[in-house]
Amino acid sequence: MISTPDLFVAFGKVRDPEKVLAREGRELAASGRELGMQFALIGRGTCAFRLNSPGWFRATPALIAALPDRKGLRLLCRDRIEKIVPAFSAEARRWITLYLDQVEAVAGKAIDPSSNLTDPSDCFFAALLPLPACLVGKLRGGAGNLQIETALDIVRFDLVFWDGCTLVAILFGAENTTTPGKRAAIAALERALAPRLRVRRIENNEDSVSLAAQLAAEIRQVPAPHYGPYRFPELQEPLPMEEES
Repeated sequence: MISTPDLFVAFGKVRDPEKVLAREGRELAASGRELGMQFALIGRGTCAFRLNSPGWFRATPALIAALPDRKGLRLLCRDRIEKIVPAFSAEARRWITLYLDQVEAVAGKAIDPSSNLTDPSDCFFAALLPLPACLVGKLRGGAGNLQIETALDIVRFDLVFWDGCTLVAILFGAENTTTPGKRAAIAALERALAPRLRVRRIENNEDSVSLAAQLAAEIRQVPAPHYGPYRFPELQEPLPMEEES
């Protein structure tokens, strides 16, 4: 972790971020990690959250070794993301499927060798990690005593991505579908976090496809390898490449 976190994202099936901060967030801060199973800490300099970022995805070396190839690991990864999504968030689930399909499409194409991303699985796991059903708010205090800033409302977003500079927060529906109170809370959070928070709305299918393609294409901006979990040091040999179809 580069600096003391001042922003949190509680994601998935979370109702009370205070409980998750107590259960997971403070442990993350104490260990210098940023991403857990339901909680993420962000400070200035926090690296982008990618599909291969440690913390959110847990699989034993034995489970990974039992997979037939790297494509099997990608499918396992997709399944884990879908399990994070609450049952009532059908729209987010559909969009995540669209986004990951776009990621697969980008990963399956030839990547510029100068990027060091030439293997489909390396490319796939270099993609930004979608965090669904998020509660976002400010933090105060040091690593040993993090607390949620109560002067600002905690805002719920349908999805967020952290790209290393900006928290891209996604809401489904037009602005007039959001209550005045929530619009005011979003505006206050934007002011408090400027310029690190950018709210994006998906109002129609065109918006949906365009944003999914834009975020998936971010893989091409990665300058160095971002190996997936199949590179776990516990494995003596990496999983084999999937056969060409």
